[in-house]
Amino acid sequence: MDSMPRVERMDDQRYLVSAVSDDDDVQIVVEITPEVRKWGHRRGYAEQSVVEAAINYLVARQRVDELPTKLFLEDVDAAHDDFRSTIVAWLDEKKDGVPAPQ
Repeated sequence: MDSMPRVERMDDQRYLVSAVSDDDDVQIVVEITPEVRKWGHRRGYAEQSVVEAAINYLVARQRVDELPTKLFLEDVDAAHDDFRSTIVAWLDEKKDGVPAPQ
């Protein structure tokens, strides 16, 4: 059973995502790129919330231990047509006090 990923800020634009998958520790460095940072800020989202929503989006589609050890959110956005609209919906719900789907 996979644990819920934990997200910690590393520096200005990088976050460390830690989880356990099949008893193995998994660590992923997520970089929030300038493009993603801009649209997140325009909508009033905290960067860490964007990263958390992005990881939830990805692990809903694949196992956490199958994700690359380094992720650029701009690349994730480009690779998935519904990425931005899905996490925007989750983050808007979260702002309204409704937890995002896990």
